Amino acid sequence: MEQVHEKANVEVVKPMATIYATLVVSLIILTVFGNIFSVSGLAAGQRVHVAFLIFVGSLLLMILGAEIARMLHRVGMTSIGFIGFLVSNLLLGGIILAVSGDVLDINAQVEFPVLLMTYLLLGAIWYFVIFIMTIVTARREKRTEST
Repeated sequence: MEQVHEKANVEVVKPMATIYATLVVSLIILTVFGNIFSVSGLAAGQRVHVAFLIFVGSLLLMILGAEIARMLHRVGMTSIGFIGFLVSNLLLGGIILAVSGDVLDINAQVEFPVLLMTYLLLGAIWYFVIFIMTIVTARREKRTEST
């Protein structure tokens, strides 16, 4: 029975991982071509919109990555791998934001430090919640198995 449950969790992770990979590629393309997307008469305003779009994409990346890590941990990923996946996922979004700030023109660089700090703060809070939820779930499952 447990093997069927684990297989179901792995099957759920597959489309989530596909969405995750698509989101990473989309963010990289948006970062690389950010100046092309934001060139217009109101270039400074458009660049702020591109910066905010990259920020929202990084937040989605963080949330989806945390859910993938949680599901993989339930299937059998070690705690070290779980924490490593969360940290590397958070840093990936931070790197994308930092690189985007360097790639875009100087007019949009004012927003990126604020967006980056907000992203890292929200990420740390969210991952702490995910970590606590994972520990609580693991303890409940151990209690259920022992009784």
